[in-house]
Amino acid sequence: MDEREQLCKNLDELLETYGDMVYRVALQNMGNVADAQDAAQDVFLRILTKQPQFTSKTHEKAWILRVTINICKDHWKYQRLRTTVELNENLAGSKESTNFGLLYEVMKLPVKYRNVIYLFYYEELSVAIIADILQTKEATILTWLHRARKQLKSRLEEGEFR
Repeated sequence: MDEREQLCKNLDELLETYGDMVYRVALQNMGNVADAQDAAQDVFLRILTKQPQFTSKTHEKAWILRVTINICKDHWKYQRLRTTVELNENLAGSKESTNFGLLYEVMKLPVKYRNVIYLFYYEELSVAIIADILQTKEATILTWLHRARKQLKSRLEEGEFR
């Protein structure tokens, strides 16, 4: 098997293992399907071009999550620079037209809170791994989790949540 075939095989394995996770993280960061698909594709293109060497499965997953979040951030930075007239549409859909329930409320949180909630509860990552992925201190992650939970709880108690 030549180098190209091996690379394609490795990429296929990564896509099979992490494809859904990358898409879900991109979707919760981007807010719409088309941009999430583009971001997910960019993640695997980056793997193809960079060809990183991973020391463990944990390192592999953390690297892929970090790249996914960075690509989403880069997209938003680029959009802010390129946008001359802001089209303030709710990309996640309106509450009336699509009832996302808890996910809808999570999507309304600031990005840093959204990411820690998603990684902690949906991907079931530890605080230490999330801190490594987001390149911040564990105490900061715990603070963000606390604040995000507090915001979600207050919305639930106020009856905004359905």
